[in-house]
Amino acid sequence: MSSGLVRRLGRIAFDYRAALKRLLPVRRAVLLRLPDFSMYVRLDDWLVGARIALRRRYEPHVIAAMRPLLGPGTVMVDIGANVGYHTLMAASLVGRAGKVIAFEPASDNCVLLTRSLVANGFDNVVVHTLAVADVAGLVGFVMDESNGCINPGDPFASAMQVRAVVLDAFLADERRIDVIKMDIEGSEGRALRGMHGLLHRCRPVLFTEFFPSALPWRSAMGAEEYLDELRALGYSLAVIDRESGPAPTAQENREILAQVAADGRGYVDLVARPA
Repeated sequence: MSSGLVRRLGRIAFDYRAALKRLLPVRRAVLLRLPDFSMYVRLDDWLVGARIALRRRYEPHVIAAMRPLLGPGTVMVDIGANVGYHTLMAASLVGRAGKVIAFEPASDNCVLLTRSLVANGFDNVVVHTLAVADVAGLVGFVMDESNGCINPGDPFASAMQVRAVVLDAFLADERRIDVIKMDIEGSEGRALRGMHGLLHRCRPVLFTEFFPSALPWRSAMGAEEYLDELRALGYSLAVIDRESGPAPTAQENREILAQVAADGRGYVDLVARPA
């Protein structure tokens, strides 16, 4: 595909989203009745909320891989909860004996997630309006609709500042963590550096977005360095294919990077299992 055509298609997509936003009620939350739970979204949030409203699901390949691990009593940590689809799905599965600990630095997203918890009667979720990183303190933050990410450098150079925590310290009293889902737009490396102790102590299964081009900028970590660090922590890695699910055997870096290139979106979802 030529660069000119790519630019034209990008412009069409941008204009379509802009026109849709003009037609939709600005920032109005609607309650969706989904098969497993109900949730509040904004229809002008084209990246997440509108997609869930149109498709009645979100990242089904990740959910299908995660669901068998979320039985009654399971404890899950959701890093980058956004408006809460994965958090709500987990809450519906782990039951009252289980728990979901959600981290989402964007306060508007946390408001929607909290309203969704009330609508479902879920009392097994703790929501923290916090980012997760390798150093605690104030960090810069940028938003694109409901998606957001840590902005490296001086926090006050960003339009928004949020508080970040280090999981090794923040979750030190959690005796059990079974599953971690992490989707923070290239900041996964920073979060990973701050949870080595937790991963050694609890040995959870980790679901992580792998965004090679964003990792160096947002985490000061190369793509292969991120994969190698997970393996050094005792994990085997496999891509979760959007059609066929997780690869049946552990994959090496070259295989994972080849799937990123073939996918066309610039990122894939991985499952990291304790070896």
